Amino acid sequence: MKLANIDTLRMEALSSSAFKNSRGHVALVGGSIRYTGAVRLSARAAFSSRAGLVSLFCDPEVFQIAATESPSVMVHSLSGYDDFSSFQGILAGPGWGEGREALLRNPACNQGAPCTGCRCPQGLCNYIL
Repeated sequence: MKLANIDTLRMEALSSSAFKNSRGHVALVGGSIRYTGAVRLSARAAFSSRAGLVSLFCDPEVFQIAATESPSVMVHSLSGYDDFSSFQGILAGPGWGEGREALLRNPACNQGAPCTGCRCPQGLCNYIL
C-alpha cells in the first residue's frame, strides 16, 4: 500500500482547449425529503472532479431544495425521465433513504437486454454497472 501525499493528489491543469462538453456528463439520481444533503454533496463532488456537466435527478418533493444548491448543477425531477443512455457516468442512490434499495438494482436486469418488468425507475438498472 502506498500513502498519498499532496503531490500525488494534484490534478493536472486542464487543457486550454478543454470545455465542458468534452469532459463527460454525470447523472446523479437520489435525494429524498429526509435526506437532501447526500445527493447535493455528491453533485458538488462530481463537479469538483472536473466532470464537464452534472445533472441531478431527484424526487419532485426535493427539487426546490436541490435546485438552489449550485448554479453549476442542472437539476431535474426524476418523474417521467426515462433515458440515461447519454451519460458517461451515473451515481444512483445517495440520499434515497431506507426502503428504496430495490429501485437501484434488480438481479434480473443489467444483462445486456432491455429492462422489462423490474422495479427500477425508468429502466435505470440498465445503466448501473
